[in-house]
Order: sequence, then structure tokens, then C-alpha cells
Amino acid sequence: MDKKLIKKIIIGVVVIIALFLLYLFFFGNSSSQNTPANGSLLISSDTSSSTPASGVDSQISSDTSFISTLLGLNTITIDPSIFSNSAYTLLKDNTVPIVGTGIVGRVNPFAPFDATTPADTSTSIPTIVPTATPATAPATTGSNVKKP
Repeated sequence: MDKKLIKKIIIGVVVIIALFLLYLFFFGNSSSQNTPANGSLLISSDTSSSTPASGVDSQISSDTSFISTLLGLNTITIDPSIFSNSAYTLLKDNTVPIVGTGIVGRVNPFAPFDATTPADTSTSIPTIVPTATPATAPATTGSNVKKP
């Protein structure tokens, strides 16, 4: 046999063995204690719940998990002494007011461009600058609201 043919066969066998080992590494069934029985890599720290058997049980389990997490947020407390700390009081508000340019764009951005008439660039939408926020907002009732 030719030496080049033998070299190609050996390289082919090595590549196939390497691909097989990579497959086992990434997709092989591991018998690790951290892997659940269903093969999922997600592990819950809650040991009291069991793996649901059906879609309805799965939805109930996820709802219960969400509610328990939501109820756990009630125990979070913020120390109000942070706001009297000198480092907090030295913080500066560097907000920059956004000033409208006046020219926003076309009145109807979805209207097709017409070759005979130029685009109307003279129209502008007036920018409303808020002056102050009222202490109480006026109450609206269902009878005052216009229905489309």
C-alpha cells in the first residue's frame, strides 16, 4: 500500500475517535448526582418540590414557585440610614433636560413618497414642555372618558 493512503486512513480514524469522544463529552448521559432524573441541567434549590408529571402539574408548580418567590420579596428591608449617609448626600443629580428640535418628521411617516411633490419639511409638531407637576391629579370618571 501507498504511505499516503495509510496516513490518510490513520488521520481519518483519529478524527472519528476524537468526534466520538467530543460527542460523549457534550451529549453523553452522565450519572452525576447533580443531574436530575429527567436530564435537565437546571437544578432547583427547593428540595420540597417534585418533578411534575404533566403540563397542568408543570403550570401549577411554576405558579407556586413564582408565588413563593414573590412572597420572599416581602422580607427584603432597606436600611433608611443609607439616605442620611454623607456619601449618599454628596451625590449630584446630573440630569440633562431633553429639548425638542421642533422638526420631528413627516406628518404621516407611512405615506408613500410622491415624485411630483417634495417632502413637506416645513411642518413641525409643537413640543410641549411640562412646567410643573400638580400635587393631585384630577379624578376622571367613566362618564368623562371618550370611547373610540
